[in-house]
Amino acid sequence: MKSENRSRILNFICIMNVMAAAVFVRLPSAYLHSTSPENREAWCREDGIPYLAEPDSYYHVRITENYLKTGHIEDAVTEDGNAWDTQSFYPEGRTADYPPGIVVLTAAVYRILHPLCGADLYRIEFCLAACMSAVTAAAAFAAAGRFSGKAGGFVAGIAVSCASGFAARTSFGRFDTDMFVVLMDVLLILFMAEALREREFIKQLVYSACYGFSALLYTVCWTPRYAMLYVCLVLAGGAVFTASLLFAGGTQRRLTQRILRVIKGTELRGIVLSAVISAVLILWRFGTGFIGSIIYAARYTTFVTAQGELPNVLVSVSELEVPSPVPEKLIQWFSGYVPGQKLSMINGVGGVAVFVLAAAALIMLAYGFIRKPAEGMSVYLDRRSCSLYFCILFLLFAGSVYACGRGMRFIEHLSVPVGLLAGALIGWFCAGIIKEGTGSAVGRAVPVVILCIAAGIPVITGSRACSADVRPCVSDAYAMAMQWIRENADDPESVIASWWDQGYFFESESGHPCFWDGGTTESIRAILIAKALTADSRELSERILHMLSAYGNRPVELLREYTDTRTAFDAIWETLLMDRQGAEDYLIKNCAMPADKACEAACMLHPEAQTESWLVVTERMMQLIGWIEYFSDWDFTGNMPRPAATVYKYTPDGKSVYDTEEGREYLEKRNKETLWKLFFDKDGGSSFRLVFEKEDGIDHVMVWRVGEGD
Repeated sequence: MKSENRSRILNFICIMNVMAAAVFVRLPSAYLHSTSPENREAWCREDGIPYLAEPDSYYHVRITENYLKTGHIEDAVTEDGNAWDTQSFYPEGRTADYPPGIVVLTAAVYRILHPLCGADLYRIEFCLAACMSAVTAAAAFAAAGRFSGKAGGFVAGIAVSCASGFAARTSFGRFDTDMFVVLMDVLLILFMAEALREREFIKQLVYSACYGFSALLYTVCWTPRYAMLYVCLVLAGGAVFTASLLFAGGTQRRLTQRILRVIKGTELRGIVLSAVISAVLILWRFGTGFIGSIIYAARYTTFVTAQGELPNVLVSVSELEVPSPVPEKLIQWFSGYVPGQKLSMINGVGGVAVFVLAAAALIMLAYGFIRKPAEGMSVYLDRRSCSLYFCILFLLFAGSVYACGRGMRFIEHLSVPVGLLAGALIGWFCAGIIKEGTGSAVGRAVPVVILCIAAGIPVITGSRACSADVRPCVSDAYAMAMQWIRENADDPESVIASWWDQGYFFESESGHPCFWDGGTTESIRAILIAKALTADSRELSERILHMLSAYGNRPVELLREYTDTRTAFDAIWETLLMDRQGAEDYLIKNCAMPADKACEAACMLHPEAQTESWLVVTERMMQLIGWIEYFSDWDFTGNMPRPAATVYKYTPDGKSVYDTEEGREYLEKRNKETLWKLFFDKDGGSSFRLVFEKEDGIDHVMVWRVGEGD
């Protein structure tokens, strides 16, 4: 057999193995093996497939169904032609301008597989992220293989696709845009490096075009402002490399000579082509505003959880919490995942061994540029290529470390340069041993095997453990509650009130809109819903929800035109419990409103027409009572400290089964609040009527009709 054919076969075998490894580490999330049979039954639908693992996934379910039915992800279009989502943020709705990549891909896969094997849409949505991780593994093999050989590509494919930070966000049942981000990072690195290494114009143009189309796909498949950050980061790496050529070979020549040498070189042509093609494609999609998006992304990443006069709901999102660099105990540094702990940066990339190997590879790349490539590196890289990969991977590494300081969600990006570099180091080491050819084959293979075990085992076992800890975000109790609303709501426009966490599921499964679903960080709505849940007066809670159902945030926004925000909210709590005339007089006196505006506000506070509304209360909401109180008691200064405790576990009598004594005392003081009265006392008074209740061993869900109590 020719060596060329043997190489192709070996490449194919390696690719199949790294793809299989990517799916293998995620299998525990598909079968819920680590749960009891009773819990597994409650966490699975009637067809035996678990519910999705992330509430946001149900938004993608809904817009994918819209797309398959109508060809559009939105369900309405405004008068000025903007796509609009009427199910979210009722009654105002919100923009449906969303990256369509996940929808288009899912619909395409469904249209191919459904006629062939009868695969239903939900099954495809449940499996798609895990399948995309296999594609990522193949791309990582190709990217690392280009500068470290098959051995390096093989290890890198596993290290990148099986890193816990990535596996946690692409498990079976997580139907989210995170399935694209690592793949896009790898493709950007691959095509940028090839565009700058290639000397033939046509091939360089092809690689540059591939980089540009990858950049475009990134913005189509993920949040554009974040995608542009990574597109520019890789582009900056290529630009730094091109600039570094001014100093290649020393500085003996005059500066003008060195500049002319760079201008005539193919590297500058490659970076310019990549930048121009990317810019043209992004401009074609977004217009000139894409520059502002990049600037906004940098600021938004930095201040994503900053607070102001109004609270920022993102402060309560766990994936935006800053991860610790290392886990609690030294022994845990060598693990790819620590059960029961939030993911650290070291664990998220596969453990300290992978991290150290990546750092060593960066040092070797830098040394290979300054001096000369090491024995194993020289098989794949010259000094110019060492500089190229160092610039790109170092900038991506440093940028990802910085981004991790803004939230755990960025750990998966850090796994890309770390995994590629760790695999490359092993590839160079393997090539160096083969090149030397001294000693027995077994003896020379031992160090390589040891390095592979040190790097690969924590990654694989850690991701398996991480996947085993994945649980569906909802259970049968939620599904039955939404089915009840779907079948029993008299008004097709009736609306669901609840805390925002499960809003996407409620919309998808009930067919009805929600007041708040997390689709916006809108602070006014957070305060209004939180107050409705924690008010000492159930009548006040009812009136807040009726006001929302008719006019949304408009009453608050109108009052804020005439008074400060704190006074506006205080006025609303007071006037909602008055009659319309009393509310009008209060607003004229205390908010300096003109009589006509006070009359308008009073009419919105006490609407004549009231949309049918359902309040969904769950045990999970009771556990998050600390956050709900945080928003309901907002002090409008921007300096309010985070809750001392945000999660509590309850027994039916309302006592905490764990936490401090102070925590238990804190909970026992809350027994006058609407949420407490509804969940523990089942007492809705004259404001709420219990219409559905289900406890399935996982969660306890109640549906209350707003109004018509007693």
